[in-house]
Amino acid sequence: MYLTKGKKARSAGALGLILGCELFLLKNGKIIPLEVCRIRRRLIEDPEEGSSLNALLKAKGCASAVESSAEKVQECADLVAEDCLRRFMSSARDFSSGKRKMSPEFGEEDFQEIEDIEDCVRGSKKLTLTPTEKERLKTPSCRKKEISLSKVPPSDWERIVDEVRIMRENRDAPVDLFGSGQLVDRSKSAEVQKFHALVAAMLSTQTRDAITAAAMKRLHSIPGGLTPQRVANDNLTLETLEELLKPVGFYRQKAKYLKAIATMLIKPPYHGAVPGTLSELMKLPGVGQKVGLVVLFAAFGKSDEGIICDSNVRRVCCRLGWVPEGSTPDETRQALEKWLPRDLWGELSYLFVGFGQQICKPMRPMCQLCRVNSLCPSAFVSQAKKPKSKEKRS
Repeated sequence: MYLTKGKKARSAGALGLILGCELFLLKNGKIIPLEVCRIRRRLIEDPEEGSSLNALLKAKGCASAVESSAEKVQECADLVAEDCLRRFMSSARDFSSGKRKMSPEFGEEDFQEIEDIEDCVRGSKKLTLTPTEKERLKTPSCRKKEISLSKVPPSDWERIVDEVRIMRENRDAPVDLFGSGQLVDRSKSAEVQKFHALVAAMLSTQTRDAITAAAMKRLHSIPGGLTPQRVANDNLTLETLEELLKPVGFYRQKAKYLKAIATMLIKPPYHGAVPGTLSELMKLPGVGQKVGLVVLFAAFGKSDEGIICDSNVRRVCCRLGWVPEGSTPDETRQALEKWLPRDLWGELSYLFVGFGQQICKPMRPMCQLCRVNSLCPSAFVSQAKKPKSKEKRS
């Protein structure tokens, strides 16, 4: 299948996310599953690893990875790509976004080009995906190993937490200045402040803290204040909300969530009050487990329903060796909850978030300033460096 117009890798990537499969747009315009590219690369770089791909190759009528010729491997990869494209084409019929059309070289059906994922969410119809479409193409070698949920705490964990407390004494990290609990209007009633914390937590996902804070400031300036009743009012249009939230990540979808949340809260059984349990919070549109836990801690002071684990907490725990490298935030949360005392769940979350923002950064962590570098197996390990920009010619 080829794109005849407007060839853009992000168009394929956006559709891939919606359809539940990773897509990759080659230079010649041909779309194939990204996993196929990985398989080819592994076979070229390490033929011995081909044994882990035998099942996939044999399923397509080819010999084992090691014994197959390059032509056979290419043939197998093309067959897998063709299967993925067939699913792509059958699912793409449901899209109608009004963008430029793209059409395959075979077949007579037209499809819509989608320029970014938010347009997908706004303009597409609801998809009913089969389990096959939801599952990404996997091989035995690329399946993530299950995380061991041991109840035995890591050695020196208490000392590490104490040292991080000392490093976080100033409480001047972005999470301390712009966290959900700091973005409420203290002049309002307790119930309205809880709504503020809920809105801030929902907006904070996939968004920098400073951008969330700026958006909250604009929302507080709404005539009548930031209340469920005011947001649910028809006089505050969805388009106005979108402008107030921009450039928050996925601001269009979050504007819809915010409108829907406010509409739900003003009706029974809530009567304008934010629910105080995780299960009830997760019934609200756009509120998942992490957002729910943030709301419980920021609005109600509760931390016993789960550890708030974002990318900072995950990264710090991986570097300390508390969880295996490659663990997801949710896997990290589950592992920590097995051994960390419940009364530390809330404190450790915010300690490690700020620590990850200031010291244990994703790029170039400041190991020389870290008080636990002697206890960290990842300390002073060379990190990937950002490519230097080319110097301007004089």
